[in-house]
Amino acid sequence: MRQTDTRERLLAAARATVREHGLASTSRDITAAAGVNLAAITYHFGSKDELLAAALFEELHRRLSPTLELLTSGGDPITTTVTAIEALTTDFEANRKDAPVYLEALLLASRPGPFANSARKLIRSVQKRLRLQIEALVADGFAPSWTDPEAMATLFIALANGVALQASIDPRRCSPRAVAVQLAGLLASAGQPSTPRQAPAAAT
Repeated sequence: MRQTDTRERLLAAARATVREHGLASTSRDITAAAGVNLAAITYHFGSKDELLAAALFEELHRRLSPTLELLTSGGDPITTTVTAIEALTTDFEANRKDAPVYLEALLLASRPGPFANSARKLIRSVQKRLRLQIEALVADGFAPSWTDPEAMATLFIALANGVALQASIDPRRCSPRAVAVQLAGLLASAGQPSTPRQAPAAAT
């Protein structure tokens, strides 16, 4: 078995065991799933914690990179923003079983360490691009003038993370794509002038 194959098998096994057992996964759980010996973790990653950090960062990167690419593709800001949000939530919907791995990556990102620095940098890159797109939406009149682009970008990311959690808790009743459509609709409607309601017709 080539060393690169062993490394990739360990990364895949780490994600699989986190999916089943969370961060409580043991070195033996991981090596048994990978079909390698315990020494392989030390050889390729130094420690189980470093292996988990690498595996979870790859998961975080896989989830967020397509959204970041869409947000940097240029074009109409309305279409770009909605497409990026839909792409992220659609991925969550298509890969519900992997939601625990993504959530564990977020949890690990909140703790001190090299993994946290890399993960935060990636998340901030997505947030920055979202902020720029939202600024363009405000300038074009699609979003209301009271919109705070930085806060709204944070809200979008927090919503995506919350939807991932809710989809893992109650997958039958949570559609990430439907949530994305509702969010886009709320933002769009908030920027439109309100139409006075007609008074109900008088009874005859």
